[in-house]
Amino acid sequence: MRFFVKNTFIVLAIIAVFSCQKSRVVVMQSRTVSVNASIQENQQLQLFLIPFQDSLKQSMNQVLSYSLENLERQQPEGKLGNFTVDLLRNAIIERGVFDAGKFPVLAILNNGGLRSPILAGDVTVGSVFKLMPFDNEVVFMRLPFTVLPALHEVLISKGGEPISGGSVNHESIQLSDTAAMRQDSIWLITSDYLAQGNDGFEALRKFEYQSAQILLRELLLEEIAKKDTIRTTIDGRWNLNKAE
Repeated sequence: MRFFVKNTFIVLAIIAVFSCQKSRVVVMQSRTVSVNASIQENQQLQLFLIPFQDSLKQSMNQVLSYSLENLERQQPEGKLGNFTVDLLRNAIIERGVFDAGKFPVLAILNNGGLRSPILAGDVTVGSVFKLMPFDNEVVFMRLPFTVLPALHEVLISKGGEPISGGSVNHESIQLSDTAAMRQDSIWLITSDYLAQGNDGFEALRKFEYQSAQILLRELLLEEIAKKDTIRTTIDGRWNLNKAE
């Protein structure tokens, strides 16, 4: 009760002080300006931006590699997804980010994160920015082997997602490592977006992940630039044909 009375007095004193000060009315007005042909270009601003636009255009047009064919997103398996997720898995293993020999290594991405196909012909920096416009980070996590059924359920429910280091059928995820059944854990390489449980991957949310210290787009830029020609196939890593 004493606390209430004391604080009430303080509040009333503050109100009294501020009520003695002069007040003024501020009038604010707003109006809507339509962006159309009536808006004249600022010539000085255009001239100022030209060097930056030219530099950006030159950077985006830099050729990294050459694709023999259109790589497009498909489900359950597509050449764009296979190429991207294989490149991710192989690059992280080669960089020694973690001890890949300790546990089987699986990589998973989501088709929703692949925003544009890689078209036949020159593959440029701009091509990769269109493919991967988001600043998603590459992460890795150690998962118990027992999480595979939950991951399988997610992948099946989504109709297929890019996966590397294993194959998927109606019953389970089969890891490429033939010694997998003797392990108690797997390494999973993915994006921070999926590791946080987004896009249906709630099964990953309760596990900790570590950063590989590179954006997925930057990894793609670096790795694609190492390839003279891009080649990939549909290899049957997704097999949803039920046995008769």
